[in-house]
Amino acid sequence: MSTMSSKKNDIEPTPDWEKETQRYFVILVVLVSLFVVVIILAVIGHDSSTKQPAYKPRQPVSQSQKEALKETMALMLNLNGHLCAKVISIKPLKIDKHFEVTCIEYRGGSARVTYIFNGVTGTAFKK
Repeated sequence: MSTMSSKKNDIEPTPDWEKETQRYFVILVVLVSLFVVVIILAVIGHDSSTKQPAYKPRQPVSQSQKEALKETMALMLNLNGHLCAKVISIKPLKIDKHFEVTCIEYRGGSARVTYIFNGVTGTAFKK
């Protein structure tokens, strides 16, 4: 009878083996779920009836909105330690969310200075 019990102990899985099996099962479930989500998103994303135009038409901007933008840009430049009394122009660059900002450097002055402003990080440098 003792030989039967020793064979039975050899066949039973160890607790470590059970933990590893559970871990692999969880990983498998997560991967299958991820695969299903990707397939669903791919099918939804290729629906031709919901295609968006390649560009968004620009909405007209009021004069007060332009002035508010210029004041905000002057504030952002001043917070970065640069001198900007009044923003003269803001031009978008080819790099997404980067702008060329031309300012009057000192209040009451006429000297102009140009900065490159990164709209993502909020930083700027003198051109």
